[in-house]
Amino acid sequence: MDLPQIALNDFQLSIDAQNKSFQGGFSLASDWGIDVGPFILTMKALSVGLSYDANETDAATQFLLYGMVDLTGDGSGGGAVLESELAMSAVYPGANEGWLFSGRGTTNCATIDDFITAVVGCFQTPSSPLPSFISDLELSSASVGVRFNTKTGSFAFDIEATWPEGAHPTVKFTVKNQKQASGTSQLVFEGSIVLQDEGGNALEFELIFEQSGTDSDVFLAYYQSDNPKDTTLSALVSQLTDNPPTDHDLEISLLEALFAYDNSTGTSKQMFSIGLGAALDLSALGDLPIIGDLFKDAPDLELALSVIYCTGTFSQQDMSILNSLLQNEKMRFPSDNVNGLTAGTFTSMVLRLGQGHYTTVDMSSAFPPSLSGFPPANGPMQPLAATGADMTQGIFWFNVQKTFGPLNLSRVGFGIKLSESRVYGYLDAALNIDVLTASFIELNVSFSLAGGDIGDIEFGLNGLGLEFQVDPVALEGTFLHNTVDGQTEYDGYATFKMGPLMLSAIGSYAKDVTTGHPSLFVFAAADFPIGGPGFFFVNGFSAGFAFNRDLILPPVSQVPYYWLVEAALGPQNIPKSPPLSGSPTPNPLSTILHSAEAYTPISVGQYWLAAGLKFTTYEIVNSLAVLSIGFGNRFEVDIIGLSSVLVPPTPGENISPIGEAQLALEASFIVETDPFSTSMVIQGQLTQNSYIFSKKCRLTGGFSFGAWIGGDNNGDFVITWGGYHPDFKPPSYYPLVPRVGFNWNMAQYLNAKGNMYFALTPNAIMAGGVLELLFQLSVSGPIPSFRASFDLSLDFLLNWKPYHYEADTVAEVDVSLVIKSFGTHSISASAGADMDLWGPDFGGTAELHMSILFVKIHFNVSFGSANTGSEPVGSFQEVQDSFLPPPYSSTAQTPAPTAAAATTSSSGLPEGISAPATNWNYVAGNVTAGLSGQTQVQASEGVRTYFQVDPKHLQITTKSVIPITQVSKDGAAWPGVDLSDFTVTGLGVAPMNRSITSALHTLSIGIQDDTEDGTESYSDASSYFLPPLPYAADVPAALWNSQMLATDNTSSVNGERLMENTVGGVTLVPATPAQPGASSSYAV
Repeated sequence: MDLPQIALNDFQLSIDAQNKSFQGGFSLASDWGIDVGPFILTMKALSVGLSYDANETDAATQFLLYGMVDLTGDGSGGGAVLESELAMSAVYPGANEGWLFSGRGTTNCATIDDFITAVVGCFQTPSSPLPSFISDLELSSASVGVRFNTKTGSFAFDIEATWPEGAHPTVKFTVKNQKQASGTSQLVFEGSIVLQDEGGNALEFELIFEQSGTDSDVFLAYYQSDNPKDTTLSALVSQLTDNPPTDHDLEISLLEALFAYDNSTGTSKQMFSIGLGAALDLSALGDLPIIGDLFKDAPDLELALSVIYCTGTFSQQDMSILNSLLQNEKMRFPSDNVNGLTAGTFTSMVLRLGQGHYTTVDMSSAFPPSLSGFPPANGPMQPLAATGADMTQGIFWFNVQKTFGPLNLSRVGFGIKLSESRVYGYLDAALNIDVLTASFIELNVSFSLAGGDIGDIEFGLNGLGLEFQVDPVALEGTFLHNTVDGQTEYDGYATFKMGPLMLSAIGSYAKDVTTGHPSLFVFAAADFPIGGPGFFFVNGFSAGFAFNRDLILPPVSQVPYYWLVEAALGPQNIPKSPPLSGSPTPNPLSTILHSAEAYTPISVGQYWLAAGLKFTTYEIVNSLAVLSIGFGNRFEVDIIGLSSVLVPPTPGENISPIGEAQLALEASFIVETDPFSTSMVIQGQLTQNSYIFSKKCRLTGGFSFGAWIGGDNNGDFVITWGGYHPDFKPPSYYPLVPRVGFNWNMAQYLNAKGNMYFALTPNAIMAGGVLELLFQLSVSGPIPSFRASFDLSLDFLLNWKPYHYEADTVAEVDVSLVIKSFGTHSISASAGADMDLWGPDFGGTAELHMSILFVKIHFNVSFGSANTGSEPVGSFQEVQDSFLPPPYSSTAQTPAPTAAAATTSSSGLPEGISAPATNWNYVAGNVTAGLSGQTQVQASEGVRTYFQVDPKHLQITTKSVIPITQVSKDGAAWPGVDLSDFTVTGLGVAPMNRSITSALHTLSIGIQDDTEDGTESYSDASSYFLPPLPYAADVPAALWNSQMLATDNTSSVNGERLMENTVGGVTLVPATPAQPGASSSYAV
């Protein structure tokens, strides 16, 4: 029983034979002295109780001991741990464990440090220094818990202190005088900080600090529980610091947390890391069918997301020191972040690979404000931006490159879907088994952030890749499953190769979430030489179709990376965009599929067909062209292509080509039906692979043509090589075209670059260019540095009728020399001119300046003719010849009137403007509805054509080139025709510098009568028609806007391009629908 040989005062025993149990007790007549090392611990006035119950599991005799212990000194007059003797109780579990004493006393120590000093004085045991913040904590109570084990000879003292900041939570601290195997003793410290959740439940954080005998002003507190506690970020942090976060109130179900305190620099700072829900134990994927066994060899594979709040700046070294204190704790601070963390709130992701292997990634961004009150009821996938990492589809990816047997883990990702209140962890992994490789794309596991249900864990697989290779056959395929905004898609890409033959196919299937209509596209390509003449040798072809899918073209600069081009070229020729620095490279096939998804959205009622050819021209030019035709909701014809030429095509080993040019081409013709509009845009652009003479001499540039009819942009057009004037602000639907030019870094000290442009729009012609030369020689040491530059720029604006141009020209030459002897001395000289040019007749002004050392010369020069602005065109004939439809020949036959009705129309010219001498053709009339046929009749003047119309559906439309101000009949305004909603003022013939006060659109409608003598006559039929209905048209402002008569070209470069809502013509329909005639009666 591990009791000493001592006398008894009394003994009592009670036996229950029926129940096979007994109980009793006795008291000792003398003290019990226990050797604790530096002194003898005396137990006084002891009493012992014992009991036994055979009905209990593991029945054994139980002993209880009660007595008094004196710890008021060390037996030699040393320091006092307690103020007085204390009552203790003890149990005796068995001989292998000894007596376990426990009790409570009081102390007069003020701080933790005072108490430790007393323990050291009492037990004569050396102590390691504590972090000063902990040792200076004031005790919140004089009560001390005491524990002692007779088997180990170890004492433990439990005290409580008050945290000095925040809500002043309680700090529990334990001092252990622990005996070692050598017989010496060692003081060991343990502690915890007790916080509270929203329900008032205790959250106990274990204190972690260095106990190796070195001074440290750093410590941690760690919390972990399997039972989630609901709280908020600010409520938790505010209990420990006076500087809680004020801009976020993140609601969390707390399972894991870390708190760090650092005063190593003399200024205290704290850091909090809060785990968002349970860590994702990815080794649990072993429960999945088929592929589950592959993950069972991945021990402790977990992915966790944390929110970090800092009150100060923590460097990478600071966080490494903190992480070195952590052993079995799973959480880690992001010590992989070389930039450290500043004060604020951040997100961090930790990948744990096996015991003790951690990969920590800091998101490097302030916590998204949209997560305030997290999670909201609705919201899309929330991207977590990160420096040097790849963001795709709202997932934050980073490289891992770890191998577990046949399983290779290439990258992992993290994402938050706020609409689902779920955190997602993603894996891209591959399994290699002999000739077969299986790739698991975005293998994912997720858990819910709402309600603290950590058991709500789901697994998924977004894609599967297969690769099989046994020479000469190779088969590769990728299949993806994606859900975006509730839309589920199934995508696939596959290739087959055998010898020189390669086949590939890409496709996608989905159902529209709104209508339930299925949608599909498939595009296949064959990479195999077919043949043909030398200038058009076909070595591949492709074709595809789609229903309920749209086809969107990319910007012309992205044509080389467009999915349709990549698929038509074949996998072995797929060009890749330059990867972001530090970002992982995803599966290239899945990249094509993601691109295809973005450019082929579901569009119910839209269909397209596509066909492409890959060909060479005399083995010099390699080209690809893909034609697509879209129809259904709108009609669209697109051509997209890529051509490249390398000179010479096979330069040979160690021989550099003279140059390479790669041109991306894109053409689009679109017809919209409701409302009607058409557009045609053709674009071409050199890619970044183009150069001449040297790869250091890069070529740039592009061209574009665009024209729009109908819709909001009716009548607009643009033609450009190299872009627009610097002051011109192109509308959003204009193509953006880079300058045609070069940039040649000839040597370290010599650079030349230049560019030019030309553009034509409805209101201006623009042209210009820039040439820059730079010679710069700079070396270290006393050798002088020399710099010389030449800059020349021209920017022209031209009115195209009347012909007038204005231009800004700047020329500048700078030379400087820096001498580094006896100090630094600079010698410089410059000369330049800033010229304004105009014409015709040519003239201008120049501001000249020159500077040599400290001497500056400045003067202005005028030359040539004065700038009188645009000279108006003298006649309307000149305007017609330049801008209006050509006149019809005097011998040409005019269209004959219809059998049902005749219509003629004319537009009155602006007052004071005489008609051209030739026959002019400014108006036209057509039967736009109700035309049922035509008949040709031989007449004396030749063949005459008669048109048959259906009077019930008859519709006649007129069109005028000149904007109309009034619709007339019989020399007066047609009653009932309202033009108040149209633009009828502000019109003018801008090239003539004349305003239009009146432009009449006169209509005559008659019925043809054939007389007995063969002559023809017409009677007025206007009463059979409703008043003409005018329709709107947009016309070029540079031709018909009276405000475009200014002489300052620069002020009008961004002026109105179109006169909108002018009257372009009228539509005529019968007033009363045709009625059937009466039937005749016949006698029977």
